Amino acid sequence: MPATPVRCLVSDYCGPRELHGDIHVSTGHAAQLIQMVMERFAVSEEAARIRLLKLNLITTARGQGSLFDR
Repeated sequence: MPATPVRCLVSDYCGPRELHGDIHVSTGHAAQLIQMVMERFAVSEEAARIRLLKLNLITTARGQGSLFDR
């Protein structure tokens, strides 16, 4: 899974939803991103989750959320 296409996929998902902060791996948004990566790149759920984590596009850390969280 090349980094640039994965980042573009995440950007295309997050932009219209105004998701500007960290996306925790346990959220519905993270689940949707994982599913999208699985479908786009024909990989397992674990592979998609790990790739998103390695690229820091989703996180396991519980930090301060975005000011724009709803």
